[in-house]
Amino acid sequence: MLTTGGTGEAQVFLVIQEGYHVNANPATFPYLIATEVTTDKVEGLEFGRPIYPAAEKKKFDFADEPLAV
Repeated sequence: MLTTGGTGEAQVFLVIQEGYHVNANPATFPYLIATEVTTDKVEGLEFGRPIYPAAEKKKFDFADEPLAV
C-alpha cells in the first residue's frame, strides 16, 4: 500500500514460450526493436523510468551474430 508522497516498486515478469524471444533494452542493433515497458497515466501516480535486467547474449539460426535478449 502506498501512502501520499510515498514511493513503491513494481516488477514485471514475462514468460516467453519456447522458440520465442524478446530483444533486450537496448537492442543489439539499431534496426531491432527493443522491448519496452510503458504505463498509462494514472491519476495521483507518477512513474519513473523502468530498469531493465541485464541482457543475455544468445545465438539464433536467423542471425549471424548473437543477440542481446
